[in-house]
Amino acid sequence: MNRLLLITLFILVIISPVFAGDMLLDHAVIHHTASPDWSVNKIHRIHIDENKWDDIGYHYVIRKDGTVEPGRPLNVKGAHALGRNNWIGIVLTGYNTFTKVQILSLKKLLKDLHIKYVERHHERCPGPGLSIKELLK
Repeated sequence: MNRLLLITLFILVIISPVFAGDMLLDHAVIHHTASPDWSVNKIHRIHIDENKWDDIGYHYVIRKDGTVEPGRPLNVKGAHALGRNNWIGIVLTGYNTFTKVQILSLKKLLKDLHIKYVERHHERCPGPGLSIKELLK
């Protein structure tokens, strides 16, 4: 086999499965941290040190001041919602209520990412302070 073919096969067989080719980049799962206004770095350390994951579970963290912090790369499956880890995982810091700027940042992020379908993590997450139905309007 020629060298180019070998390199191509290596990429397809070895490297490609590491990345999530089956990511549904127009789907998102919304979470809340059930914690104070932690940074992406703090959440990253917890997910690695305490959960023993290889990276932060979420693709984006939205802070109380509306800042959107990138987490896990979009081409890599998350570790945030069993059965939906191939969806983009977005977490808002806080408990059951969120700031207006957090909601505005979330709506802008969903629009910028061209998200067409959004779900809660589960019935109590991200908390009653967020209307999923209103997000894509």
